[in-house]
Amino acid sequence: DTGGAARVPAALTNVVGLKPTKGALGASHVVAACRTLDCLSIFALTAEDAGTAYDVARGFDADDPFSRQPPCLGKTPRRRQNRPFR
Repeated sequence: DTGGAARVPAALTNVVGLKPTKGALGASHVVAACRTLDCLSIFALTAEDAGTAYDVARGFDADDPFSRQPPCLGKTPRRRQNRPFR
């Protein structure tokens, strides 16, 4: 999404453009214009579809030097029981 290459067309065509955090989607087989700035993006008709596509595509890619493993992949953080929120 270098320079808004995904977000701007999405806004102009009434679709959802999702630009995930750098390294959340593996890009080892993508030809990048600028390896340190480029990030894969997702286009979808709805936010729910974009979220589903992101959930399917995310994960660690050992061949991508910028790829990272999400800290809570597949786990839900626990809240303390019987304590009010402050």
